[in-house]
Amino acid sequence: MLMRYKDVDTLKDDLMLGAGALAYFYRGLNTSSARRAIYHQYEHGRLPGAFKYGSLLAARKSTALAVMWAEEIKRLDAPTVQLMELRLQLNELAAALAECGGDQSDITSLRALLDATRESICVALKIRSRNHEAAANHANEAGAIGGR
Repeated sequence: MLMRYKDVDTLKDDLMLGAGALAYFYRGLNTSSARRAIYHQYEHGRLPGAFKYGSLLAARKSTALAVMWAEEIKRLDAPTVQLMELRLQLNELAAALAECGGDQSDITSLRALLDATRESICVALKIRSRNHEAAANHANEAGAIGGR
Protein backbone atom coordinates (compact mmCIF):
# COMPACT_ATOMS: atom_id res chain seq x y z
CA MET A 1 0.00 0.00 0.00
CA LEU A 2 1.34 3.38 -0.94
CA MET A 3 0.73 6.29 1.39
CA ARG A 4 1.20 9.77 0.09
CA TYR A 5 1.62 12.55 2.58
CA LYS A 6 0.25 15.63 0.90
CA ASP A 7 -0.41 17.49 4.12
CA VAL A 8 -0.10 17.22 7.89
CA ASP A 9 -3.70 16.02 8.26
CA THR A 10 -2.91 12.90 6.23
CA LEU A 11 0.09 12.10 8.41
CA LYS A 12 -1.98 12.77 11.53
CA ASP A 13 -4.62 10.31 10.33
CA ASP A 14 -1.93 7.65 9.85
CA LEU A 15 -0.60 7.88 13.42
CA MET A 16 -2.28 5.85 16.16
CA LEU A 17 -1.56 7.13 19.67
CA GLY A 18 -2.22 5.14 22.82
CA ALA A 19 -3.03 1.55 23.63
CA GLY A 20 -6.73 2.21 23.05
CA ALA A 21 -6.18 3.26 19.44
CA LEU A 22 -3.86 0.31 18.86
CA ALA A 23 -6.33 -2.10 20.46
CA TYR A 24 -9.08 -0.83 18.21
CA PHE A 25 -6.88 -1.13 15.11
CA TYR A 26 -5.51 -4.62 15.86
CA ARG A 27 -8.41 -6.16 17.74
CA GLY A 28 -11.47 -4.15 16.72
CA LEU A 29 -12.33 -3.09 20.27
CA ASN A 30 -11.03 -0.82 22.97
CA THR A 31 -11.52 -2.65 26.26
CA SER A 32 -9.20 -2.95 29.24
CA SER A 33 -8.34 -6.55 28.33
CA ALA A 34 -7.62 -5.57 24.70
CA ARG A 35 -5.35 -2.72 25.88
CA ARG A 36 -3.53 -5.11 28.27
CA ALA A 37 -3.05 -7.52 25.37
CA ILE A 38 -1.56 -4.68 23.29
CA TYR A 39 0.94 -3.84 26.04
CA HIS A 40 1.80 -7.54 26.38
CA GLN A 41 2.39 -7.89 22.63
CA TYR A 42 4.52 -4.73 22.59
CA GLU A 43 6.65 -5.91 25.53
CA HIS A 44 7.31 -9.21 23.75
CA GLY A 45 8.09 -7.58 20.39
CA ARG A 46 5.03 -8.93 18.63
CA LEU A 47 3.27 -5.68 17.72
CA PRO A 48 4.11 -4.72 14.12
CA GLY A 49 5.32 -1.16 13.74
CA ALA A 50 4.70 -0.11 17.35
CA PHE A 51 7.01 2.31 19.17
CA LYS A 52 7.07 4.53 22.23
CA TYR A 53 5.93 8.10 21.58
CA GLY A 54 6.71 9.82 24.84
CA SER A 55 4.85 7.83 27.45
CA LEU A 56 2.35 6.43 24.93
CA LEU A 57 2.47 3.44 22.66
CA ALA A 58 2.12 4.47 19.04
CA ALA A 59 2.18 3.03 15.54
CA ARG A 60 1.60 4.21 12.02
CA LYS A 61 -1.23 2.42 10.25
CA SER A 62 0.74 2.32 7.01
CA THR A 63 3.78 0.74 8.69
CA ALA A 64 1.66 -1.80 10.57
CA LEU A 65 -0.12 -2.79 7.36
CA ALA A 66 3.20 -3.04 5.50
CA VAL A 67 4.61 -5.37 8.19
CA MET A 68 1.46 -7.49 8.04
CA TRP A 69 1.71 -7.58 4.23
CA ALA A 70 5.34 -8.70 4.43
CA GLU A 71 4.43 -11.52 6.82
CA GLU A 72 1.46 -12.54 4.72
CA ILE A 73 3.35 -12.84 1.43
CA LYS A 74 6.01 -15.09 2.98
CA ARG A 75 3.44 -17.88 2.89
CA LEU A 76 2.18 -17.30 -0.66
CA ASP A 77 3.48 -18.59 -3.97
CA ALA A 78 5.11 -16.20 -6.45
CA PRO A 79 2.17 -15.95 -8.90
CA THR A 80 -0.25 -15.05 -6.11
CA VAL A 81 2.07 -12.36 -4.77
CA GLN A 82 2.57 -10.96 -8.26
CA LEU A 83 -1.18 -10.80 -8.86
CA MET A 84 -1.71 -9.07 -5.51
CA GLU A 85 0.97 -6.51 -6.35
CA LEU A 86 -0.59 -5.99 -9.76
CA ARG A 87 -3.96 -5.34 -8.15
CA LEU A 88 -2.40 -2.73 -5.85
CA GLN A 89 -0.71 -1.06 -8.80
CA LEU A 90 -3.94 -0.99 -10.77
CA ASN A 91 -5.75 0.56 -7.81
CA GLU A 92 -3.00 3.17 -7.53
CA LEU A 93 -3.24 3.84 -11.26
CA ALA A 94 -7.02 4.24 -11.07
CA ALA A 95 -6.66 6.71 -8.19
CA ALA A 96 -4.01 8.67 -10.09
CA LEU A 97 -6.20 8.80 -13.19
CA ALA A 98 -9.10 10.11 -11.12
CA GLU A 99 -6.88 12.87 -9.67
CA CYS A 100 -5.06 13.70 -12.91
CA GLY A 101 -5.34 17.33 -13.84
CA GLY A 102 -3.21 17.32 -16.96
CA ASP A 103 -0.12 19.24 -15.85
CA GLN A 104 3.31 17.80 -16.62
CA SER A 105 3.92 16.36 -13.12
CA ASP A 106 0.61 14.43 -13.30
CA ILE A 107 1.54 13.04 -16.70
CA THR A 108 5.02 12.01 -15.47
CA SER A 109 3.49 10.23 -12.44
CA LEU A 110 0.98 8.43 -14.63
CA ARG A 111 3.73 7.34 -17.02
CA ALA A 112 5.72 5.87 -14.12
CA LEU A 113 2.65 4.04 -12.80
CA LEU A 114 1.86 2.68 -16.26
CA ASP A 115 5.45 1.47 -16.70
CA ALA A 116 5.42 -0.27 -13.30
CA THR A 117 2.05 -1.88 -14.06
CA ARG A 118 3.24 -3.04 -17.50
CA GLU A 119 6.34 -4.59 -15.91
CA SER A 120 4.21 -6.37 -13.29
CA ILE A 121 1.96 -7.80 -15.98
CA CYS A 122 5.01 -9.07 -17.91
CA VAL A 123 6.44 -10.73 -14.79
CA ALA A 124 3.07 -12.30 -13.94
CA LEU A 125 2.77 -13.68 -17.46
CA LYS A 126 6.31 -15.13 -17.33
CA ILE A 127 5.56 -16.83 -13.99
CA ARG A 128 2.29 -18.18 -15.37
CA SER A 129 4.06 -19.48 -18.48
CA ARG A 130 6.75 -21.22 -16.40
CA ASN A 131 4.08 -22.83 -14.20
CA HIS A 132 2.19 -24.11 -17.25
CA GLU A 133 5.42 -25.49 -18.75
CA ALA A 134 6.31 -27.21 -15.47
CA ALA A 135 2.82 -28.75 -15.26
CA ALA A 136 3.03 -29.96 -18.86
CA ASN A 137 6.49 -31.47 -18.27
CA HIS A 138 5.24 -33.20 -15.13
CA ALA A 139 2.24 -34.62 -17.03
CA ASN A 140 4.50 -35.81 -19.85
CA GLU A 141 6.88 -37.47 -17.39
CA ALA A 142 4.00 -39.14 -15.58
CA GLY A 143 2.62 -40.40 -18.92
CA ALA A 144 6.01 -41.71 -19.96
CA ILE A 145 6.46 -43.56 -16.67
CA GLY A 146 2.93 -44.99 -16.80
CA GLY A 147 3.39 -46.09 -20.42
CA ARG A 148 6.50 -48.16 -19.72
